[in-house]
Amino acid sequence: MTFHAVRFPDGALGVLKLREGWPRAREGCAACGETSADLRRVAQGATADAEVMLCRDCDPLAPTN
Repeated sequence: MTFHAVRFPDGALGVLKLREGWPRAREGCAACGETSADLRRVAQGATADAEVMLCRDCDPLAPTN
């Protein structure tokens, strides 16, 4: 896991702890690598095409039922 600077949808800058190889390996959850889960876009990486997608287990703001 490494720390990456990101921009959140509201424009705020922040840092997230993401898996090794992100954003080169963009498939799946940016934190755990899960590919079969429902993913939610939570932030934008340093480049325009590097979206931070997290699964429910890794997303602290994921809605719960």
